[in-house]
Amino acid sequence: MIDVYNRRLNKALSAFDTPHQFIGSWVYRLPFGKGRMVGSSWNRIANAVLGGWDLDGILRVQSGQPVAIGGNNLGRSAKIDNPTLARWFDTTPFINTPAFTIQTTGPRSPDVRNDYTRNIDAVMVKNFKPSIAEHVLNIQFRAECFNLFNTPQFNSPNGSVTSQSFGQVTSQRNTSRQFQFGLKIKF
Repeated sequence: MIDVYNRRLNKALSAFDTPHQFIGSWVYRLPFGKGRMVGSSWNRIANAVLGGWDLDGILRVQSGQPVAIGGNNLGRSAKIDNPTLARWFDTTPFINTPAFTIQTTGPRSPDVRNDYTRNIDAVMVKNFKPSIAEHVLNIQFRAECFNLFNTPQFNSPNGSVTSQSFGQVTSQRNTSRQFQFGLKIKF
């Protein structure tokens, strides 16, 4: 139970508060192919094999969101300098709220945040334009990779004071590296 007469306890960071966020994307056409290289015999081979490829990607880096911790705080910060999965924050400032008493902490801790996000997704795209009879086909081959560097992102730590795993991270938020291939034909 939260004290309805103490409005300061109802003030808290939102669950999706993210103070720092950077998202960038790029498209890079590889410098091979028709009109891009010198040398006639090499140009034909390069155009057929290497020409028409694009390298695209998305980079995302953002700070973590605040962690919800139940129970009462004894007035000390729970942040530690080098959190580990087994000890994400200092659990000693928290106690279980005794029965029939009012909780003295807000819904989320402002100084404890979950793992920050760092991810790169990449795509290699090859465009072909063969012609059949008098019709030109547009064919696109895509090779996509999600979480290119296979970087784990961890979920929030357990914020329940009565749990055996209080203050520990027990699961992963993202998936491991994944590949996807596609072929698109327009006619």
